Amino acid sequence: MTPEELKGNILIGLYLGMEHVNDCPEEYPNGYYIPGKTELDIDYTPDGWSFHESMDWLYPVYQEIIQFADSDNPMFNKLDTYCRALILSQQQEIRDALIEGKNVSELFKEIVEWIKIYNEKVLEDDKT
Repeated sequence: MTPEELKGNILIGLYLGMEHVNDCPEEYPNGYYIPGKTELDIDYTPDGWSFHESMDWLYPVYQEIIQFADSDNPMFNKLDTYCRALILSQQQEIRDALIEGKNVSELFKEIVEWIKIYNEKVLEDDKT
C-alpha cells in the first residue's frame, strides 16, 4: 500500500465513523482506530484496510456518499449553493467512474476527493 492509499483509507475510515485512539504508543506507535459511531468490522490499523483495492469495501462508502445529498438531509440543505454544487459535482464524478467501469483505484481516488471536499466545506462550515 502506498502512503497515498494509506491516507485515503484513513480518510474513508474516519468519514465512516472510525475514531483514532493513541493510548498505547508502545504497541501502536501511530495509534489505532475503533469503530466509534460505525458498525464496521475491520482491523484496528488502517494498513489492513482495503478501500483502495476492493469494490466490496468501497461500494458501501459510495452508498453513504449518495445518501448525503438526499433532499431530506438538513446538513446538506443548509449548505450554500456553491458548496452543494461542489458536492453534487464530485458525486457525479464518482457515478461516472462507476458507469464507465473504471477500476477500483480510480473510484477510490474520486471518493477520497469527495471526502476531502466534504471535510473542507461541510465539517469546517459546521464548526463555524
